[in-house]
Amino acid sequence: MKEPKYDLRAGLQRFTYQQKHKTMNIPRDTENPIEIRLRQIALQVNPEFDFNKEFHDKYAVVKIDKKEVPRLRIGRIKDLYPQDRLVRIKTKGNEDVLVPYDNVITISESEP
Repeated sequence: MKEPKYDLRAGLQRFTYQQKHKTMNIPRDTENPIEIRLRQIALQVNPEFDFNKEFHDKYAVVKIDKKEVPRLRIGRIKDLYPQDRLVRIKTKGNEDVLVPYDNVITISESEP
């Protein structure tokens, strides 16, 4: 009986946990602090991005547009979703807020 053919590349992608390099397009005229920091990192001689050092658990002030009345929320950054350009923060009241990068006003290490 003949041996079945296996797609070794698909298995390698599915079952290995090697780091893959990801690229993002950041506009030059951006004004939000997340993309400004990502641009600064990309312009370094040896760009290395570590989510835990750069953004995780830092405080962020975000603008939420609900019912045509903008509101501000303060919370800690928990996740970044670069493919969708979204950031997730958790407020003191355990509310998860998911907003686009453009709605982030400031990022700081201490509570504003």
